[in-house]
Amino acid sequence: MSDSITLGSYAEEISSIARDCAEQAEGDLDSAMELAHESVDGHQWIIYNRFYADIIACSDNENAVEDFGGGLDEAFKRGGVSAVLQLIAFCAMLADVQAEISDACDTWTEKQEAMEAAEEAAENLATENA
Repeated sequence: MSDSITLGSYAEEISSIARDCAEQAEGDLDSAMELAHESVDGHQWIIYNRFYADIIACSDNENAVEDFGGGLDEAFKRGGVSAVLQLIAFCAMLADVQAEISDACDTWTEKQEAMEAAEEAAENLATENA
């Protein structure tokens, strides 16, 4: 595990999480969104406080905490500045993943449809040759 997150590694990780969630949800958007919350919540970058500033710097959604209902005062009371930074980083990372999930679900569905079409074509060909 590196000591810092680059913009490139952040974008790659966000895309990877979105693809994994879409795959696990078998293309179902609502399920993928739920999985995204779980994936980000348990992600090593959210667990270890040394990554919070990097996440916030790399994210296009550094203000997403407001979109998710705030909670900064409660976070500060619970754990001080570190808890506030964790909440901001979590919301930013979750918003970034969620922004990519719809496309990832569409891609998963398209791949499934293409595989089914290929299987059907192979079955038709086998039937014709029999």
